[in-house]
Amino acid sequence: MKYDLDTLLKTTYHNGELPTDHLNQTVLHSVEECERMRQVESKNKKEVRNGSGRKLARVAVVAMLIGSIGYIGASAAGYVKPISEVFQSIFHSNEETAELADSMGHFVGLSQTNDGVKITADAMIGDGQTYAVVFNIEKEDGTAFDFANAVFDEDGTLKINSEGIAEKSIAFQAIDEKVSSENYSSLIYFYDEDSKDSAIQMVSIFDCENVEKGDSLTQKFTDLALYDAEKDDYSMIAKGTWEFKYSLNFDDTQVVALEKQNVTLGSLSATQGNCRVSPIACIMKFVISKAEYDTNYKEKDEAEDIIGPFAFRRDVENQGIYVNLSNGEKIEISKEEDLQCEFDDETGFGEVTIKKVFNKVIPVENIESVSIGNQNFSIKD
Repeated sequence: MKYDLDTLLKTTYHNGELPTDHLNQTVLHSVEECERMRQVESKNKKEVRNGSGRKLARVAVVAMLIGSIGYIGASAAGYVKPISEVFQSIFHSNEETAELADSMGHFVGLSQTNDGVKITADAMIGDGQTYAVVFNIEKEDGTAFDFANAVFDEDGTLKINSEGIAEKSIAFQAIDEKVSSENYSSLIYFYDEDSKDSAIQMVSIFDCENVEKGDSLTQKFTDLALYDAEKDDYSMIAKGTWEFKYSLNFDDTQVVALEKQNVTLGSLSATQGNCRVSPIACIMKFVISKAEYDTNYKEKDEAEDIIGPFAFRRDVENQGIYVNLSNGEKIEISKEEDLQCEFDDETGFGEVTIKKVFNKVIPVENIESVSIGNQNFSIKD
């Protein structure tokens, strides 16, 4: 019987397997057991020479390797977290869904430093179309950002005043993103996961249609600044460009709820409806008539001096769109959803896209249907 240390390590740590303390100890135990068996076999063959020395040396090498691997994905405090914990503030996993979250993500560990500020792309999670990246942002000298207390509340989110405005916020002066998908959209936001450490976090959530597994995404962030809403002015935190490129090497975990389906959306007749749901997001697309939209909604927005689709979004919210779970829970996606309308004047038609990134991980086997008003659509096998 052959006990190959290199094979053991590759099997354990290949593909981004997280080096937790438990896993580290498991590997060390396996190495010791392999070495014990090796020594037993050697002894039976009367070929034992300095066995204990070899064991200690090999275990020491493994311990050193584990120590170096353990740095990957470490937080600012140096604690190595599972993927589910890295994304806990975004997708609130519990004991039942943590394993699913861990399986949907991997560590990135890419860092760049400019003007004394280091940005690290820590980890990614994705479903084959919707992806999220968590970044750690920290000063190179290890001290805390002096603006953090003025920007973030006790729960780590942006401080919002009584008028619903963030008086101070963080932004890049330019963001450039390149991906093979023709239909691409993204957003970023900042938060402070732990006010006691010196780092702040940034989340980038993006949607890429029809990408192949293994396609790459490049994100380039330029000039990090602090925005003062009262002064309507920016002050520079750090100048420079932080560029990251990584592979979208994720399995497609989406299931189909609608496919080329006609529905009533608000007061519009929507056609060719498609909806896909994954453990982290729900995305819908419909075709609508521009003339019907203008008649029902454009005039309402103009009367209120509002740039649309405000009236349409309000009707969709009142109608109600839900993801229905097998335990009876309903996740409303028609509130605070990302609803977009794009029209083609030549064809006279437009496309409505409704996206919702969940605030928790949901196993797809627990999703029964999607409902739009009184229209219910079961998940297709």
